[in-house]
Amino acid sequence: MFFIAYHGIIVVLVILFRRIFSANIPLLKFSTGQVVDLISSDVQRLEDEAVKLAFSGAFTSLELVTITVVLLYLIGGQAVMSVLFLCCLVPYVAGLSTASTKLHLRTAAESDRRIFLMSQVASGIHAIKTYVGG
Repeated sequence: MFFIAYHGIIVVLVILFRRIFSANIPLLKFSTGQVVDLISSDVQRLEDEAVKLAFSGAFTSLELVTITVVLLYLIGGQAVMSVLFLCCLVPYVAGLSTASTKLHLRTAAESDRRIFLMSQVASGIHAIKTYVGG
């Protein structure tokens, strides 16, 4: 299962890199740090999501049916209510995931701003050393 997930990640990354380098977007207006930061965070996110998808997508319905049958056998009719409650939690978790994504995007924007400022500081230090050193 991991083998398929990681091959999927590699395929998506190859498509992403080809799209970036074949596009008519002038990459010179972006600093190297910004490009590396964006790509590394995207790669990490793709790896995490591929592993989650590989396990959760394949076994979710089987697990739900198995748990319902076991709970119905062990507990009785109240098990149906507990399964319905767990199914109602899915939209709640999806909402939390959306909020987490928004916070991650804000964090990435702040990180990009920080990288840009550090690049400007490094350029300023280089300019000062050039004029002072002679």
